[in-house]
Amino acid sequence: MPATIDDAISVRQKLGERHLWVDDLCIIQDDVENKADEISMMDLTYSSAFLNVVAAAGDHADFGLAGVSRLERSTTPKKAKLRDCEIVQVLPSLSQAVDSSAWNARG
Repeated sequence: MPATIDDAISVRQKLGERHLWVDDLCIIQDDVENKADEISMMDLTYSSAFLNVVAAAGDHADFGLAGVSRLERSTTPKKAKLRDCEIVQVLPSLSQAVDSSAWNARG
């Protein structure tokens, strides 16, 4: 199982939720008709969910969800001293991270 799905299962368990919808597993990927039917109803699937998890940090299914298992979250800005000035890295906002993600380029 790809790390991202394993991490999503872990999140579901920690939240005490019973079900998890994973597009790649719940939609028959090689059945064009079924896939089209399921995709046409994704608004209902997502709007009925307790929580929607978007794996925006990686560009492949084995990347995982940052901060859930073995991956660290990069939430601490890096600092450097240049002469008398301290330079601090500005972390991207959530919307910037999602906009630049591989996930955002899908479908």
